[in-house]
Amino acid sequence: MQNKLENIKKLYQQESQEYNGFQSFDTAYLFTNENIADYIKDVKNKKILSIASSGDHYLCCLLNGATNIDLFDINYFSKIIIKLKRAIIENLDYKVFLDFFGIESKKKIFDYEIFTKIIPYLDEETYMYWKYIYETACFEGQHIYDSKLIVPYNYDSESLINAIPYLKEEEYIKLQQILYTIPKINFIHTDINEIDNRLTESYDIMFLSNISMYQKPTYFIKKIKKLSKHMNSLGKIYFAYIYNYQDSDYSAFYNQLLKSSKYESQIVKDSKRIDKIYIYKK
Repeated sequence: MQNKLENIKKLYQQESQEYNGFQSFDTAYLFTNENIADYIKDVKNKKILSIASSGDHYLCCLLNGATNIDLFDINYFSKIIIKLKRAIIENLDYKVFLDFFGIESKKKIFDYEIFTKIIPYLDEETYMYWKYIYETACFEGQHIYDSKLIVPYNYDSESLINAIPYLKEEEYIKLQQILYTIPKINFIHTDINEIDNRLTESYDIMFLSNISMYQKPTYFIKKIKKLSKHMNSLGKIYFAYIYNYQDSDYSAFYNQLLKSSKYESQIVKDSKRIDKIYIYKK
């Protein structure tokens, strides 16, 4: 545990960071930059495998009726972010959540006083991480957000709320009720290159977000076909989320796959851009 905490401190104290592949303890997302409201829909009673990342895919799946979800990520800090986010949603009001995660204003982002309200609801591991982070940041929430622990986000609140369903108040309250009935998070600490060797179950749907952007396309498609061995009949893998797809070289490559009946795509729109997600069908 101490070694892991030291990794967190090193990450916090970094002044600059050149990308050299994702690490076991790495900068984490607070929110997805995908429009998941547009494509995470038909998941009721489905068995799901999803990238962990910010936890938004996980929370959106729960909101839409999935009850059996496994998460994976190479970044262990994603697990710690998700557990914090889940504890706040379960136990604090909607407006407090918006304040703590800086949705409408960054004035109270990671506010320590708000954090103290959820300490009783954190498991020991999650509490130890966040206690250490606050001590390292001298209990200043803005310092945490400005550090290399967190990927800064510059979306306006309206765009963010439209893209992520539970950020609307009615859906937030609905998610609160759902979380009361859901057991602890099942997190697999591994990356996309090893996940197929770690799986022991079969799934109806897999959500891989934009992992494809960090993989050689030909290699990545081979990986998708290996993962398909862990899919139930009629299962789907949402394997490549491409931003501004009309201007993307990745999209040009994946469009060639659409000639096969094994693949399909879906346009995902918001007010500022048009994205595309590619899907492998079992």
